Amino acid sequence: MNLETQAALEREVLDLFLKGDHFVLCALRAQLAQVQGIKREMTGVGFWLDFELPASTLGVHEQFPVNADFEFGDVEASLLPDDQIIGFRLFIREGKLRSVEGYVCDDLMIPTIKRFEVGYTGEGRNMAELERTWSREA
Repeated sequence: MNLETQAALEREVLDLFLKGDHFVLCALRAQLAQVQGIKREMTGVGFWLDFELPASTLGVHEQFPVNADFEFGDVEASLLPDDQIIGFRLFIREGKLRSVEGYVCDDLMIPTIKRFEVGYTGEGRNMAELERTWSREA
């Protein structure tokens, strides 16, 4: 996968992960705007993005009554023309954007990506389920 195409895929995935009016998603979008660096690691069957935020960045749990650590993975991409699926998980640690994992669902190598479509898994975003991932009552 060339770097330009991967960067476009990563942007679309992050945009979809953080889309919505919920206060947690809004706070995480604000954190994304503060990212000072991204470390990318290719694994052969996927990749990791690790985010570097300023030390002064407030965690979402310091702003709202939510868990400090949570993760969710309701975003996937279909690689065209083969329709190979890449799943994604977004990790929040200490209330801050920590990383994104991209992984192929069938343990094959990620092919050279020329085109892709990004969307939510299943029937679309389930906000009630998503809120349970960061709720302190979960």
